[in-house]
Amino acid sequence: MPNRLPLSEMVSDLRAEVGHSLVGGQGTNMEDTLKYQLKRTQAELYRQNDWPSLMIDEQVDVPVNTRYLPDFTNIDKEQINKLWCRQGSEWYPILYGIDPAQYSLYDPDSNVTGFPIQRYKYDELNSALEIWPVTSIDTKVLAEGQILLPPLIDDDDTSLLDGTLVVLFAAAHILARQRDEDASIVLQKAQTYLTSLLKNQGSQKRVTRSMARAGGGHRPREGIDYIARKGP
Repeated sequence: MPNRLPLSEMVSDLRAEVGHSLVGGQGTNMEDTLKYQLKRTQAELYRQNDWPSLMIDEQVDVPVNTRYLPDFTNIDKEQINKLWCRQGSEWYPILYGIDPAQYSLYDPDSNVTGFPIQRYKYDELNSALEIWPVTSIDTKVLAEGQILLPPLIDDDDTSLLDGTLVVLFAAAHILARQRDEDASIVLQKAQTYLTSLLKNQGSQKRVTRSMARAGGGHRPREGIDYIARKGP
């Protein structure tokens, strides 16, 4: 089980890792910066790895003529691994990827509907999961994905991921920016700890874009399946 920690304790641990003073009243002007680093680091680790301990299932009702799935209550729509459509009493997988070939069969812009739901993709423009074809009947969709990442802002907010892991990666980042010679040592410790956590949870690498399209996997994610281009 992850060692989830309150933000106040993580800030104290991070100060110790990067060599900041732990004496009361000293270093308080850095507290907001440290909290930001911890929040950012947890979000990055959350997105970049599959965390079996965070995987849950959730159903949503999908009314007739629906093109975009309603938002889930507990699952992050950008961290969905698999989707299924209900047909009678059975659940059938929804494949990832919608291409012109699909639109030529059931064109949502021409109000063409169909059933069952067979494909989905993440629509960046609308920040929503598009399904294909637009369903011609009321149905249900079952999702498997990671639980939503809660806020990490107030002192009593608790980390979703292992608090020690978040602290170590945040410390490595801060030390590297400071050109501290201990940065590589802390980074190695963080990576070893991450490997151990994932191994204990039985985590696997997420599928690539081509595998997702061919085999019905989830939406590829930046930093896992591809590296986004920076700049022009």
